[in-house]
Amino acid sequence: ALASDCLGATTPGYTESEKEIEGRVSTIVRKASGKVFFTTVSSNISRMQQVLNVAKSLGRKVCFIGRSIEKKAGIADKLGYLVCSPGLVVSSKQAQKLARQKIIYIISGSYGQPGSALHRLSLGEHEFLSIEAGDLVIFSSDPAPPGSKANVDYVVNRLIQLNAEVHYYDMQENLHVSGHGSQGDIQMLFGLVNPRYF
Repeated sequence: ALASDCLGATTPGYTESEKEIEGRVSTIVRKASGKVFFTTVSSNISRMQQVLNVAKSLGRKVCFIGRSIEKKAGIADKLGYLVCSPGLVVSSKQAQKLARQKIIYIISGSYGQPGSALHRLSLGEHEFLSIEAGDLVIFSSDPAPPGSKANVDYVVNRLIQLNAEVHYYDMQENLHVSGHGSQGDIQMLFGLVNPRYF
């Protein structure tokens, strides 16, 4: 018997590999002259790993900001799912002492949730972080969950008003891939498993 995810069953073809994201993020961050804020779903550990890889290759440090991101990154690190060289990840206090072009913040609030770290940052209400002109914000998540698009749009607008460079879903840069298999993936799974029951 096969019990399968089917949320991508109406999408033709194959879901793009997560591996494609890292190169795109690297291209964008490479051009950044200020702080970089990267936001994704807090459970997307592989996306966090990609940002760690990009930071290392570009000589930046990484700081996790926001309860959900910090908690899940901590668990993933303890279980060995996040791999990074010593000294790559720094505390918020250490990050504040670094030059603007030497830090990437992985920050919670990719769906624009009111009260999240990114939401407070966009309002100028974060305890110790601020957006300066020329800082870069990358959204790497799908704004599809019901009710989230208006919140994301609000945060994006606020960030743009603060003269940040914002990369988000409307720019069609493919900074997010679905975690759900498309029709081709599901057909491949059926071919491999050949289940009697579904």
